[in-house]
Amino acid sequence: DCAGGVFFCGAGGRRMDRVPVVLNGQTVGDLTAAKEGLYVRCQARCRLEPGTLARLYAVGKTGEARLGIPEPRDGAFCLDRRVAARELEPAGFLLRGELRPVGAPEEDTGAWQPVSDPERLFRGDFLRRELRGCQGVLTRTGDGVRYVALPFDCRRPFLLTGLFCFARVRRIGGRDYAVFAFDRWEMPVFR
Repeated sequence: DCAGGVFFCGAGGRRMDRVPVVLNGQTVGDLTAAKEGLYVRCQARCRLEPGTLARLYAVGKTGEARLGIPEPRDGAFCLDRRVAARELEPAGFLLRGELRPVGAPEEDTGAWQPVSDPERLFRGDFLRRELRGCQGVLTRTGDGVRYVALPFDCRRPFLLTGLFCFARVRRIGGRDYAVFAFDRWEMPVFR
């Protein structure tokens, strides 16, 4: 399973790699990539200044793959994500993780509506449970999906942690929100 210098393979065909994570040329943590069947578990732990919002990329010999935005946890910024191995293959042999600052969120001028009981937006237990008691939630529909905007502050725990890779940070009414899109089956989609 290491033919062609696949992302998760290191010297000697190991099934796990550990490489440094860099930000502006400085090492700020490490990234571990481990093969799990048809997936690769990518785990990173980084030291960042509070208020820093950066996206993590896996950089390889032949390309790169976007992994997501590490979230604050236990005094560090962490990412733990399983990715289909085929999505990472174009990056080739893993060289490093690279954090790139995310610019100011785009302003979203959609017709958002406040939601007092966001758990009522969904039928499924997972989303109902995760959204129960959340404050400041906004919603709108369009393009055949339901958008849900959750207040975002990089100094606080990320809401809907299990779905963080589907979020897009946007400014709505002068505040930052993590915006998710869900199809009619309540599955998260990239938008």
